[in-house]
Amino acid sequence: MDVTWITTSVSQKLLRQVKGEMEGSHRATAVVGGAFVQQHLTHVLKNRMVKDVKFIEEMLAPGRAFGDFGAKVDLGYLIGLSRKRAHKGLITIRRTGNDFAHQLELNSFDRDDIRVRCQNLTLFQSKSVNSSLSQSTGGDNQHSLLFTLGEPNKESEEDIPLV
Repeated sequence: MDVTWITTSVSQKLLRQVKGEMEGSHRATAVVGGAFVQQHLTHVLKNRMVKDVKFIEEMLAPGRAFGDFGAKVDLGYLIGLSRKRAHKGLITIRRTGNDFAHQLELNSFDRDDIRVRCQNLTLFQSKSVNSSLSQSTGGDNQHSLLFTLGEPNKESEEDIPLV
């Protein structure tokens, strides 16, 4: 397993919003998609840490030790959340999002350097999983999201880090 994230309480409304923001724009796909991945990585990291909410928020805040996407990617690798291949993929997502955000002339994944860089990205499995634990009692249906970056998981269900 390279990295498997199962996150709960991701609303269908939010998933539709993110999907809508990414449609039709390579820049939005890179920036918003990268932000989505970063948010989920942050969530997984928080759930692996000692439950000191104030200190965790401080350390993960922008400008702090683990505040930027790259630091979170490296920390996740160092504590065993991902293997080398997934680490490389997450670095690619971070670099590509930064390039689209800071280079106004970059507006397409069709540019040679971006296309070559992104060739190591592979999404093996992505599906929505309903869970009685993540069902909302409010008006917005809540579902679990399974996001896998890396080789398909052949391990038992108990080996998947549940968040």
